[in-house]
Amino acid sequence: MVQEDKRRLGRTGQNVGLHERVLTGLAMGFKGSVPDFPLGPSEADLLVHQGNRVAVFEVKTGDPELPLPASTSAQMLLLKERVRQQFLAKNIDDVLPVVVTNYRVTPDDQKELEEQGIKVVRIGSAASRGYDLGNFTREVANLTGLQADLL
Repeated sequence: MVQEDKRRLGRTGQNVGLHERVLTGLAMGFKGSVPDFPLGPSEADLLVHQGNRVAVFEVKTGDPELPLPASTSAQMLLLKERVRQQFLAKNIDDVLPVVVTNYRVTPDDQKELEEQGIKVVRIGSAASRGYDLGNFTREVANLTGLQADLL
């Protein structure tokens, strides 16, 4: 799947939507990436399984002038619990929910998400025109503590 994503990203470049570019970049940028992981009635956009830790990613893109959807924290906590249940027998010590978004995140929203253990990675306006995969991957790695697989 990741190899297919690399070829598609290389072929289409700027013609791919922001959500898909970010998701493909994340899948390419981290060891242990598992795209489109089924978790019952919903799916995580991406799981990254490294050692005894699993990060569950949800990419939310849209009009950057709009606020992050109010349901985001509840959705992320539900995904976190589903991942925890899925990996129960695999000695997972930590499930880290991560929202990657270009929506507006208020300081109050940021604080609420952080208090619930949800990391927020903001996609800057430059990402709508294209972004440097290496820098983006390093930024996400610094924020989450995940090991990047820089190409």
